[in-house]
Formats: sequence, structure tokens, C-alpha cells
Amino acid sequence: MRFHSVAAAAVVALALLQLAAAQQQPPPQQRGPRIPLLGGSKEQKKFTLSSNGFNVEANGAGNAPFYMYWSDDSAESKQVVMFEKLWQTDDTGGGRKLKMVNLMGMYDWIFTEIKNTERNESGIFETAFNMTGIPRLQGNSITPKPTISFQNHLISSKEGTRLKFDVEISGFIDSWWHPDAKSLVMAYRIEGVEGSTMTRRPTPLNGIKRIKNARNNTDIIDLGRSYAFEASNNATGGVKVTASIGTDEKLPYILVSYSKFSMHMRHDPTIYTTNPAQPQQGEVVATYTSDGNEEGNIPPPPPSSPSTTTSAALPCARAMWHFAAVTVLVSLLYTFSG
Repeated sequence: MRFHSVAAAAVVALALLQLAAAQQQPPPQQRGPRIPLLGGSKEQKKFTLSSNGFNVEANGAGNAPFYMYWSDDSAESKQVVMFEKLWQTDDTGGGRKLKMVNLMGMYDWIFTEIKNTERNESGIFETAFNMTGIPRLQGNSITPKPTISFQNHLISSKEGTRLKFDVEISGFIDSWWHPDAKSLVMAYRIEGVEGSTMTRRPTPLNGIKRIKNARNNTDIIDLGRSYAFEASNNATGGVKVTASIGTDEKLPYILVSYSKFSMHMRHDPTIYTTNPAQPQQGEVVATYTSDGNEEGNIPPPPPSSPSTTTSAALPCARAMWHFAAVTVLVSLLYTFSG
């Protein structure tokens, strides 16, 4: 009878030790889904890609290149970001417009083939392609027409999917700068695409938020309806970057401003969809009125509640299992000695 009790206790002790050892093992690497091509080709100057419920169309077939993006839950209300204008300003964060250039129809947009990459060590899939604007007429001392390239990286991980597009401007000769200029603005017209008829309308500016994420050193433009545009505050060569909202000819634009540079600059904005239940991280520094003006500073959102399961709690749990296993083993020794 004692033998059966000892055997049962040994089985329990072994199970407890195995459970403790299992908790010490890192969880298996969770992988993001692959990124299928839903349509388009480099000859059509258009790609449509999808992953993790995030969808994006990159299109350079018309007069100006644009991205249209949406989530599976918002297919009836999509967001368009179209690169349309360049202008210079006499202030690094905005200011008086100098030497405005409307780029509609001024470039031929050339697409490369898609390249897929799997990062085995991090569980990330990436789809990359470029669309490069070649000026139809070269610029002169009055009208700048630099080479502009969008180097696109659709990145899919277990956390979600977003499109990072590296903007590269090259051949921006110094004589194109206005004597009073301190920055160059890339203006992206923003539109909503509604319903099955794909009707495009200017995105309403009222309520759009500008968020400063100090941790990541980025400006986030929260466009509402779960759409966001994010820009790092630094570009190559020490160029300083800001992102804001503005209007031109009463149309709404995201304005990405680059401090004065010589010849070449590279920067990496990002577009993505958001979860309304998870507010953007950072301080909301301004909201916008319907005419594109800032209402001013508003308090940042309260910090989210910490998760009930933390990494600090796991060592405690493992210690408890070890203690239980040792207790059983001590009981076994006492039984044998008796």
C-alpha cells in the first residue's frame, strides 16, 4: 500500500517539475501571415496587397501617385493619400508658401517588380517595390522637377501590418531654393472613398488630431475612421521633419515639411489602420477645425491599464511550482525513512 502511495506521489512530483520547466521555455515564435498580391502589375503601374486584414493599393497610373488603404472592417470607407504638390516655406514648420509646384502630370511613374522577403528570426514577412517618378520635362531655375522615388515596404508581423514608404528626393539643385526658404513641403491630398461606387470626396478636417510620439520621435496624423499617417521627425543628413494638416485652394492636405537640404534627402513615412479600442500612443498636441486651423493643445489620453499578466509575474509562478515539487519530494523521503 505504501509503495502505491509513494509511486503516486512521485508521479505528481514529476508532473510538477515538468510544468515548471515548460514555463521556463520561451513561447514559440508567432509569425505574421504572408502577403498576397490581389491585383495589378508593374506594367499597369498598380499593385494591390493584403495582409492581417490591412489592404493597400499603390497606384501611379494617373497624373499623381497615390495610396488607397483600408481594413477588412472598413471596406466601404477607404482612405486615399495622394502626392500632388511641392512648395517651399520661410518657416521650418509651415509659413509663407514660396515657389509652389503642382506635380499633376509632370512625372512618369515607373514600378519595379515585387520582392518578397521572410525574416526567419523575427517572424516578419515583407513585400517591397519601388515607384519612381521621372520628370517629363527637366526643371529649370524657376520650376524644380527633381527625381522622386517611393520605396515601399509592406511589413506583416503578429502585431499587424503597415506600409512604410521611403521617400527619396534626388537632384534638388541649390538654385531651386528661394532666397527666403527654410523648408520644402511635400503635400499629400487626402480623400475618402465611399461605398461600392468608389466616390471620392475630400477628407473632412474637423476633428483630425496631430499627435506627438516622443518615444518614437514621430508625428502622427490621426485622420479618424481608424486611419493614420505617421512621419519620423528625422530624415537623412540631419534634415528635420514635421507633419501637420493644411489646405490649399480649400482642399485638405497632409503637409510633411523638410528643413533645407542640398541635392538629396530620404525619409520614411508610414500609413496604417488603427484599432479604436487602442488609442494612439503619444500626446495629442492639436486638433483641427473644418478649415484646417489648429484648435490648440488638449490633454493627452490617460495611460492604459497595465496587463494583469506581466513578465515579472512569471518567475513567481515558476517559483511556486518548484516549491510544490520540492515539498512532494521531501514527503517521499520522509515516507521512505519511516
